Amino acid sequence: MIKALYSTKLLRNRKDQNILHISAGGGKSEAVSYLLKMQELERLINMKDEDGNTPLHLATLGFHPRVVYILTRERGVKPDVKNKDGLTALDVAEIHAGSNPTFEAVCLKHALDLLSLIDSDRNESTQIQGRALCCKIFVVLWRTGLYPIRTGCS
Repeated sequence: MIKALYSTKLLRNRKDQNILHISAGGGKSEAVSYLLKMQELERLINMKDEDGNTPLHLATLGFHPRVVYILTRERGVKPDVKNKDGLTALDVAEIHAGSNPTFEAVCLKHALDLLSLIDSDRNESTQIQGRALCCKIFVVLWRTGLYPIRTGCS
């Protein structure tokens, strides 16, 4: 099954999306987690579709905070990747937070904003601390009932 799944990384739909794009855009958090555990599929995390969107863009566009959380915890994710409209996932989150200023949307925007800042800092200690802070934002969402999964953070 793993070999069959590995070969699917080369399969793309009409929008040039791979299996991780489809899972992330559809809010399929368990599928995203499973795929990212497979070392041979790790490089799918920053691949672009025909619109230049990465799986992180699609999870943000679909407003799937659980999937955004899973993707942003991955070391290889590049939150500064821009799509064809010149937007990063953070830009997309800002648009969502501006048009739908819910607590969840604002927290999602701040988590992505913070992730973007810490990834630009090449200091590993700062990156670890920053990712921990992002994690805390998601914990706040979970504790308020806006983020319906228990995280690995406390």
